[in-house]
Amino acid sequence: MEQKTEPTGNNTFVRRIGTTIYQVNVFFDEKAEKSFEEKLMHLMSNDLSLVETGNNDNK
Repeated sequence: MEQKTEPTGNNTFVRRIGTTIYQVNVFFDEKAEKSFEEKLMHLMSNDLSLVETGNNDNK
């Protein structure tokens, strides 16, 4: 399955997966209290804790 990403401008991109084309809009909260790095570390920590406890449904 071919995946192709094309930038289209401000906070939007188009991704083609197979014969389906998706337009993705990305929004950021300018007043967010946590940085991107803090949010990413939180997500990774949660994923690791799921793997350690055996509750990972993404097999």
